[in-house]
Amino acid sequence: MKAQTRLETIRRDADAQEQATNAVVRQLGDKRFVQGFGSNGGEEFLSYMNISETLLVKGGKEWENWDKQISENLSRIQNQDGSWSGHHCITGKTFCTSAALLVLMADRAPVPVTAKIKGK
Repeated sequence: MKAQTRLETIRRDADAQEQATNAVVRQLGDKRFVQGFGSNGGEEFLSYMNISETLLVKGGKEWENWDKQISENLSRIQNQDGSWSGHHCITGKTFCTSAALLVLMADRAPVPVTAKIKGK
């Protein structure tokens, strides 16, 4: 009984995750969403990183579109010295540059074991 309850919880969590991912994917066509609404801070860089990692595991057209869009956006907002910096809240070059590089290299990271188990 306890195992059955746990499995049901896992199924509900997986459904919620899928719904949340789909909600984000629907917003990817909005340029303002991808461009940080005109002002990038460290929070946006972290969001970009989380979206990249999630869509990479999901794969498909959504990942390809996102990777192209976010790569273009990061190229557009890169500083002359090759770094990135935030324009509000988390603004440090080291933090923002690290996050931006993780976004750009998402496809070079190992795929999580759970994704391999699902056959992705």
